[in-house]
Amino acid sequence: MKKIIFSFICLLLFCGCERSKELKALPSINTLNVKDRFTVILPEDHRNGYTWVLDREYDASICDHLNTVWHGNDKGVYFEFKCLKAGDCTLKFLSRKYTDTLDIKVFSLKVKGS
Repeated sequence: MKKIIFSFICLLLFCGCERSKELKALPSINTLNVKDRFTVILPEDHRNGYTWVLDREYDASICDHLNTVWHGNDKGVYFEFKCLKAGDCTLKFLSRKYTDTLDIKVFSLKVKGS
């Protein structure tokens, strides 16, 4: 009986986890729904001194930046977001070292109502 209850609890926890979608950079337009979570994954190797930063010039009323987590030189940095309301939003990321910009990545979003 304990095994059945434990299995049921594990199943509920697993099913309740919300999967995050990974976005594609321009020229792709990423279509999402309100309340969707999504991830922007960018390669980041701290040995070269460049780090990815989110340009704050985006509509924060459409997309909420939840967190940024670096997963090591091999996996890069993950920027997590959540869609708050319908609309169009553009996210721009800069690979920077002090004032030097090495690369720019732009992601276009179209968020649809639920």
